[in-house]
Amino acid sequence: YLIGLQRELAPTYTHMDLQGNLDKEFTVTLRFDPNPKRPKEAIGWPETKEENMERLKNGGQPVPRGIPKCNNCNEMGHITKSCPEEKREVLDRASVTCFNCNETGHRMRDCHKPREDRFACRNCKQSGHSSKECKLSEIQT
Repeated sequence: YLIGLQRELAPTYTHMDLQGNLDKEFTVTLRFDPNPKRPKEAIGWPETKEENMERLKNGGQPVPRGIPKCNNCNEMGHITKSCPEEKREVLDRASVTCFNCNETGHRMRDCHKPREDRFACRNCKQSGHSSKECKLSEIQT
């Protein structure tokens, strides 16, 4: 079954029919059943067969427009590098955490503290043997 669905597309995408005509309104999908399988799919589903046929006349597949979108001003037609507006500072950027010392601001590869050996002995903190083979535990017992 070909079903014409009402879907929201990203601004850098448009619908194109099989003849290459752009800016169609509906997304054409191929389904094995004329009814929606999930309640979430029923939101954009056509009510009748006649409505579906009308949607298919003005439907197509999502394709990229080929027009870049600026991440600085969110306008179409140019990229951030060539944006005429002043570069804005990103405030919600994720902070980097070091897994060696658990401090923020740097990664483990850039950490100034020596790396902790995860496979070192738990008794004497020396590498090369496990806690079962440790000489220190034999002295204490």
